[in-house]
Amino acid sequence: MSVLHVGVDLGATRVRAALVEVIAGSEDGGYRVSRHVEARLAKGRTPFRPVALERQLEEAQAAHGPQPAADEERAAGQGVTCIARVIADLLRALPGSPGSGGLQIGMAAPGRKTSDGGGILVARNGPRHVGLTRALERALERAGFELAAPIGALVSDGMAAGVGESAGDQGVLRGVGEALVFVPGTGLAEARRAAGAWIEPGFEPLWSLRDADGVCLEDRVSAASIARAWDGPAEEAELAAATGDPAATAVFAAAAEALGDVVRGRLEALARSAEGAPTHVVLGGHGARFLQLESYRSALGHFAGAELVGACQPGAAALGAFVLSTQARGA
Repeated sequence: MSVLHVGVDLGATRVRAALVEVIAGSEDGGYRVSRHVEARLAKGRTPFRPVALERQLEEAQAAHGPQPAADEERAAGQGVTCIARVIADLLRALPGSPGSGGLQIGMAAPGRKTSDGGGILVARNGPRHVGLTRALERALERAGFELAAPIGALVSDGMAAGVGESAGDQGVLRGVGEALVFVPGTGLAEARRAAGAWIEPGFEPLWSLRDADGVCLEDRVSAASIARAWDGPAEEAELAAATGDPAATAVFAAAAEALGDVVRGRLEALARSAEGAPTHVVLGGHGARFLQLESYRSALGHFAGAELVGACQPGAAALGAFVLSTQARGA
């Protein structure tokens, strides 16, 4: 009986799932994505507003833990339902009886995780869910799916995106030992590769830093910041910028300039360290597409000693989530 390998990338507004295959005979344990799907997370009739970060951090330190209100609990529950549906969509087109040996799932998510890795304790842009993986297991079982093993601990979304680019057969970081990865989305995920290994970036996260005007740096550089400045979907702004719309190009230039300053700051700090600066800077997620816009790419500026490239691996973060989960299991 065959076990199906599934990676899940949970964001604040979208969820992506990928069917992952190990490449037979690969000396470096390469992987490919044979199919991937995504969906926007349902918002329900009452839009969910994330709890203030300061309060989240306080509750995370308290003995009682997070105290979600009804709208946050509802949003978290809707998220679990959406993830289960996306996994079902991923497997629906497979012939025969897919996953007769069960599903093995690895999952990435933003935010600070619970001590057991099974939930999200702090999430600036999305609902907290301290029992996320167990809730998803129950939802999948109700939908008729069997699990080959419990869902592994949640992994960093930034790390997963990076691992997908180094382990995937189409990844831009295959064979690259030193890199910084930035993934603009609702927030900004980051990862760092040093001496051929993925490690924590080692910097203060952007959501904890503010610029001279008191604005959170994450709100300057994310894809969501573009949508807010454009007052519409980032995809619409992207289309307008591609045709040379002055307002749209200005929006993208502002976000890129802010991100470029962040990247140069990271590179300069690493250049002064014992490890030295990385050779590659990778933009994933929306950022890989944004690089096709002249206004965005030129405003990013030049990164001395580092090559700027866009991510290439389809379903990178979902793939990386499965790889990291597999490594954690020792499989």
